[in-house]
Amino acid sequence: FSLPTIGDPARSVSRQDLLGTPFLLSTWSSWCYGCKEEHPTLTRFAGTERIKVIGFNIQDEPQDAVAWLGRYGNPYAFTLVDGTGRTANRMEIFTSPHHVLVDAKGVVRWKRSAVMDEAMISDELLPVIDAMGRLRAADVDVLTIGQYLRPTEKHAPLVRYVEPAEFDRYREAGE
Repeated sequence: FSLPTIGDPARSVSRQDLLGTPFLLSTWSSWCYGCKEEHPTLTRFAGTERIKVIGFNIQDEPQDAVAWLGRYGNPYAFTLVDGTGRTANRMEIFTSPHHVLVDAKGVVRWKRSAVMDEAMISDELLPVIDAMGRLRAADVDVLTIGQYLRPTEKHAPLVRYVEPAEFDRYREAGE
């Protein structure tokens, strides 16, 4: 894909441009009630700078999206624009809010369609981010998110899920 960004429609960002740094892709729309509800939580999380947060505005009018960010604040490093929703559909994103955690190699490690709250961050997202960091530091790639994704979903190779607390045991055993 190659999509324009809010604030700089001449700038186009492709999947290739996103490789090299892990990020959380957060789908939103100005008409989405759940997006408004989660926005303060998402803003606080983005402010921690644990991981780059990229906005993904879908099926929205450009002026409405800009006004929404002006009104509620812009926590995103930048926001991709998919006015038709076609790219989102190809990525198996069918609703807002929707969150996708992607590692530096472009592999989806966690995906969730729900209003983000503090429990989701602490119980689901942060453990996966922490495990990704340990894997990256160890130059190992065994993490999959089978606990959060059903094996029938086609987002990432589901080899096995490694609980963050068990990471060292798996690495030492060479599994």
